Amino acid sequence: MTHTKFMFLILAMVVTAPAMAESRSSADQRSLRGDLEDYSRDAYPDHEQVEARRHEMRERMKKRLHEADQDSDGTLSREEANQHMPGLARHFDKIDRNGDGVISREEMKEARQRMREMRDKQR
Repeated sequence: MTHTKFMFLILAMVVTAPAMAESRSSADQRSLRGDLEDYSRDAYPDHEQVEARRHEMRERMKKRLHEADQDSDGTLSREEANQHMPGLARHFDKIDRNGDGVISREEMKEARQRMREMRDKQR
């Protein structure tokens, strides 16, 4: 499959995804997902290495967040962030969207998504 055909396929999927999701069987969805993964591996030979690296980075971040959460309440207070994750602490107010003084896992997830969107816009 050429790059152009692949991009057309992706565009078609994005445009028709809501309607297709209702009409496609789970077997069809798995087949399509498998085709896309196969293409990705063929088009980008280092795909598995990239995915392995992403997994490693996510695991390291989970560990750092767990270690920084000194009171084990599943959130990071400003004090915990300042002491254990100063880079994150510099952006505390931007990440703590509801202003409750702690960063929840959901707020961290949303912050990562916003960062991805900003990075994609810059490309």
